Amino acid sequence: MIAYVFVYGSLVDKESRESTINTEMVYKCVLEGNYSRFWTYHPRDHSRLVLGMSQHISKGKINGLLLIVDDYMLSKLDEREHKYIRVEIDKKDLVINKVLDSDIPLYTYLLHRDRELEIENNLENIRYMYICFRGFLTYGNTYVKQFMETTDGWKYPWMKYYVDSHKKIC
Repeated sequence: MIAYVFVYGSLVDKESRESTINTEMVYKCVLEGNYSRFWTYHPRDHSRLVLGMSQHISKGKINGLLLIVDDYMLSKLDEREHKYIRVEIDKKDLVINKVLDSDIPLYTYLLHRDRELEIENNLENIRYMYICFRGFLTYGNTYVKQFMETTDGWKYPWMKYYVDSHKKIC
């Protein structure tokens, strides 16, 4: 079976993605609908920073990538995204310059969050932010700017340096 998967964080980065799967079928896209992307803690380690996405009350836009994967790659993504919830989403919510096959399911991974938990400034968390920025920057300054504008949770003071630095180049 072939599946489409919308990714919106570290999987946008080629090196990070290829540590789990190797697919050359990667397309820029935007997910529109009742979703919110945000910084939060890792579901297995609350001291680690990750990006999550959940269903939200208001409509928004989240840029990312569409991957085309087979069963094996999907199982590897499920392992990587352990504790995230893989859900099928509606193809009409995806803005992409590609015709999608109506028989192929479209998935993404959702993660619910605790907004009150503080995440510390450490090398591992900064590295994760760097991987996410590097992935979006691969697709241009506009794409990384959209990433910053469509991600919630830039609340930690130590993140300000990163955001300000990237705003200068965008």
